[in-house]
Amino acid sequence: MKKEHNIRSKLNYEKVLFSFHFKKRFISIRTLVCMILSITPTFYILINIQAFIDPNTAIDQNFLDGAIFWSGFIGQKTMVSFFRMIPVIIAVDIISGEFSNKTAMILYSTVPRNRVLLTKIIFLISYMLFFVLFSFISFGIVFLFKFNLIVSINFLITGFSLIFIDFTFILSLTVIFSALNRNTIISFLIPLLYINVEPIFVSLEMELLSYSYYKENIYYSLERILFIGKSIIIDGNIILSLIVFFSAPIIIFLITFYGFKQLDIRTN
Repeated sequence: MKKEHNIRSKLNYEKVLFSFHFKKRFISIRTLVCMILSITPTFYILINIQAFIDPNTAIDQNFLDGAIFWSGFIGQKTMVSFFRMIPVIIAVDIISGEFSNKTAMILYSTVPRNRVLLTKIIFLISYMLFFVLFSFISFGIVFLFKFNLIVSINFLITGFSLIFIDFTFILSLTVIFSALNRNTIISFLIPLLYINVEPIFVSLEMELLSYSYYKENIYYSLERILFIGKSIIIDGNIILSLIVFFSAPIIIFLITFYGFKQLDIRTN
């Protein structure tokens, strides 16, 4: 009975913490900023269609799936850094903010810090999921009204998975600096810097340091399946890409849990 009461108390606390972050963050200026960032890829594509695509070009299902959605919305590079700022914005002060306003000692002295951290990560993933869904739904509505077409489900699910996992990596990168460094400015600047220097790693033949490099390898392999119907060519490069792409966010979150547990929160 006592054990059941303790479990219920823990769940109740986590619900309260989740609700607190929801009220504090969802109804805020950052939500509005992230919603604007979420729809920018769709409007960027619309501008390109008006400027670069012949008005006489037939916009059929294949063109929507391939040229507009897969190559434009999922594969575009001009807006990608701008779009990928969303996880940084929502997670930048999730831990470091408590040390800045001096509430960390009160919070972490009453509740095991890993429970607090886990609840915050679950909240952030849910928060981020909202923006990714908002972006995809906005794209779908705009092009449904414009061309009376919707993206094929196989393209939609594949593209959503790529974007969501990519965003989760950036989220994990922001959380680890927010938790271990406890400085909001650094927690913002380092992930943002990494997003923007990834192309430089590739040009310097240091592509193994670029998460986007692994994402692109998977992107082009999936493209073979979606467009040609051929299976993925399993070689060392694609195996490495799959391992890094899917495991990197998990590993970073695990390091965050371990490192944050070892920190002396009395120092800042």
